Amino acid sequence: MIIGRPSLNNFFELYKIGKETKELRVSAVEEFMDPDKFRFCITNRNGVFLIAEEENKIAGFIYSDAKDANEQFEHKYACLIYIAVVP
Repeated sequence: MIIGRPSLNNFFELYKIGKETKELRVSAVEEFMDPDKFRFCITNRNGVFLIAEEENKIAGFIYSDAKDANEQFEHKYACLIYIAVVP
């Protein structure tokens, strides 16, 4: 298994995984987050977005956001936003 950073070329495959993961449903009417917001997550400099690949296929992803990463705080905090694994 290879762990690495995605590129925007991976967007459609990653977004499909997010939409197909029922635990990531945003609400009863929305399957997953807005595509533009998800695209931002992939490139967000305050976040960490990693993918797992096995046999050249994406097996899952994880995304955390460090919005509180600010020099005025003694400790740095991050929030785990998404974790998804292909069955």
